[in-house]
Amino acid sequence: MGTAVSKTATTIKDIPSAYKALSILEQMPKRVVLQLKDQFFREDLLHKYLEFCRTHIDKESIEYISAQELLSQKSVVTECTFFFASRLWVLSDVGSLRGKKAEELVQAISMSEDYFCIVGEEGVPKALLEGAFAMVLTAPKPWDRPALLSSWLRSYCKKKEVAIDGDALEFFVSAATEQREQLVQEVEKVLTYALDKPSITLEDVKALVLSEQRSTLWQLLDALLHKDRKALLLAFEHLEDSHEIAIVRFVKSQLQKLVLAQGAAPSKTQEKRRAMVRTRKKEVIGWINALEMRDVAIRSGTQEGDLAFFLLSTLR
Repeated sequence: MGTAVSKTATTIKDIPSAYKALSILEQMPKRVVLQLKDQFFREDLLHKYLEFCRTHIDKESIEYISAQELLSQKSVVTECTFFFASRLWVLSDVGSLRGKKAEELVQAISMSEDYFCIVGEEGVPKALLEGAFAMVLTAPKPWDRPALLSSWLRSYCKKKEVAIDGDALEFFVSAATEQREQLVQEVEKVLTYALDKPSITLEDVKALVLSEQRSTLWQLLDALLHKDRKALLLAFEHLEDSHEIAIVRFVKSQLQKLVLAQGAAPSKTQEKRRAMVRTRKKEVIGWINALEMRDVAIRSGTQEGDLAFFLLSTLR
């Protein structure tokens, strides 16, 4: 798949401008630097940039590597790419390099024909920030994080064709995690819980999210994966007011994602879940089929027995 190189160096100093720049990007810059202390927006901007990159290069050509690893195998990124497509290297921990190590990194990247996305909180070597054909985000300007997070949440829900009430939005923002993937999971959980509702309310959010929920649907999923009957029943004690169909669909959809295991695992916890599923994939597929049948039975009003005991019956 061919790629096009942007020949315009751009320095961006605030978050809204960074999102705007990514939304109108047409060609891949040779180098992109995301230097931002806020973990959530650093991860989200990287996510959006990689979404754009996948329209220009194959996903198999995207490599994740730390600065130290790259220096230990410099030949991998400086070797000629004439006979195969260019790669995109997502480079982390650049700020940990000092002195000669930083100079070596700059030299290795300068000699490479590949693309680089350099991600870090701070301390990216000046030579990389000033490199040609780069988009650089340093975001030093003061900015209103709650307002930006509110805007992000509204936009995310809008894409899912669901509105979110002001009170629910405010609660979500106040309890939001720093990790993008974890917040996305929490939003998806509420969207599943509030299935078929025109908008998400504060009550929907409080029923499932973070500090208001002692035992979440994720704990229910983990209890099922571990075949821990006691933990499964304890989880249901805190979900007794939840809609049964929402629980069924959440657990079913998460099991399906674990079976497919597409892309890099977003967290160590998720990778552990994938590893568990890999060891007994056939059994997990059986759970998915049983949950699909339960879904159909709920919608037709023919389900029998308590959901907790239904799940217990699948743990043989």
